[in-house]
Amino acid sequence: MESSPIGVVFGVEPWNFPFYQLARVAGPHLMAGNVLVIKHAGCVPQCAIAFEQLLLDAGAPVGLTPIC
Repeated sequence: MESSPIGVVFGVEPWNFPFYQLARVAGPHLMAGNVLVIKHAGCVPQCAIAFEQLLLDAGAPVGLTPIC
């Protein structure tokens, strides 16, 4: 079965389970070649920073995962 990227995927992440929610969206979409734009909940900024570091440690190119 062949699949093609669908493009940019925008995700708004909730405050509860911020790692799980992002991982379940990011994993399949990144593997399919899609681009993710994620808006983390404002009350858990450390989770966004930690997930960015996880992606960088896994080999994501520097600059691919900016924190805004």
